[in-house]
Amino acid sequence: MAQLRTGEVLRRYQAGDRHFCGANLRGLRFRGETLAGADFSDADLRGTDFCEANLRGARFCRARCGQPPSRWLSFRLVSLPIGVMLGVPAGVLIGMVRLLTLESNNPWINVSAGLLFVVLI
Repeated sequence: MAQLRTGEVLRRYQAGDRHFCGANLRGLRFRGETLAGADFSDADLRGTDFCEANLRGARFCRARCGQPPSRWLSFRLVSLPIGVMLGVPAGVLIGMVRLLTLESNNPWINVSAGLLFVVLI
């Protein structure tokens, strides 16, 4: 089914149409709207915003919900490089601290390096 627009859904609802079964409502925004008693069975609702909407008595049987795959993928693509950029320097620092504690005979260096190691972890 073709992608519906928010205005079209609200217009149909106000005209008395409550059947949106199998509709593609992906990413639409119904924030604070009234859609009580509407039937969204088998509809694609991924990324749809129903925040503070009146959905009393609405049906969502077998509706597809959650974030659209594009948002999930973009989140992964952004978080991976950030994790690498933050993780590599931390790993190097932890390695240096451990090397200091293993190579030193001075107890103060061992204690301070051990505390720094715990803080870094």
